[in-house]
Amino acid sequence: MKIASWNMRGFNKPLKQRHVQGVLKKYNLSVLGLLEVKVNVNLMDRMIDTKFTGMSFLHNFHMCTNSRILVMWDSKDVMLDVLASFIYGRNSVVARRPLWDFLINHGENISLPWILLGDFNCVRYPHEKMGGIPIVPRDMADRRNCINRLELSDVNHVGCYYTWFSLAVSSKLD
Repeated sequence: MKIASWNMRGFNKPLKQRHVQGVLKKYNLSVLGLLEVKVNVNLMDRMIDTKFTGMSFLHNFHMCTNSRILVMWDSKDVMLDVLASFIYGRNSVVARRPLWDFLINHGENISLPWILLGDFNCVRYPHEKMGGIPIVPRDMADRRNCINRLELSDVNHVGCYYTWFSLAVSSKLD
């Protein structure tokens, strides 16, 4: 089973939907978590039915007005018993703290294999950012504390090392 996470803004656009279809096929993905989708909730069911036939989905649209997380899986290949969390971290250190606290509290009660994927909006190590303002050690501390407390480790990935790009800044945020 192949599982992936992708920070995809503007999933309402047909071009982006076709791109996701291509990625699902190219990498033979069984599960895909899309972050920052900003999907029009009223069009969601129709889009999944017409563009992603055979896929099941869950989302957090009822919890977040900006439609942040959409998880799709191939219901012919996957019976979603795997414990997976798709993460979208807030943009500031202080706003992310509830995420780390929740993951630690939740994770300490999990005895099954657990995979966390997503956009954490912070790097783990200074070398995971190139350009821009230098990383301050305290900006990485909460994420590293969470990883250490839960005994998490990075898994192999495909694609670019840096997962977020701006004009002069590249970062590994997943």
